[in-house]
Amino acid sequence: MKIIIKFFDRLEFICHSIGLAAIFVMMMVITIDSLGRYFFNNPIAGSFELVQNYLMVAVVFLSISYTYKLDGHIKVEIVARLIPDRVRDVLFILTSTLAVVLFSIMTYQGWLKTWEAWINNETIVGVVAWPTFLSYVWIPLGGGLLTVRIIILAAEKLARVFPRPASGLKNKDWRISR
Repeated sequence: MKIIIKFFDRLEFICHSIGLAAIFVMMMVITIDSLGRYFFNNPIAGSFELVQNYLMVAVVFLSISYTYKLDGHIKVEIVARLIPDRVRDVLFILTSTLAVVLFSIMTYQGWLKTWEAWINNETIVGVVAWPTFLSYVWIPLGGGLLTVRIIILAAEKLARVFPRPASGLKNKDWRISR
């Protein structure tokens, strides 16, 4: 299991790195477009579509799982601090189950939309005919990564809430000794 988690961590980091590269490309495109627009009256054709439909989606969805792993999302903890650790872990497992269902549906629907755009050769109408599947593909990829990350973290909490019995003890003995 540790090998699988290590592989997943690497995959997640690679996707996050691609998301970081997308931020850099987005920054460069916007800067060059602005300079071209204001100094040379010649903006980059299709830069708005590229940033809005491709780079922003890649930034959000490729980094969402890695950010979740680092506990980097905004959250309100005023009430959570008052709840005992064990109860908080159980609540985490329950909410994680709901999140896995939600993100599994989102991942599946994103995959269907990506596949449909690929099969039908859909493009975005504009100055540049961008293929839409390149915009959609980040949603199932990021959603799938987040789903797996939530399962991993929930399994860790589950192991903490319900620890395995020590070797040499039978399940019956273990439960009585608690």
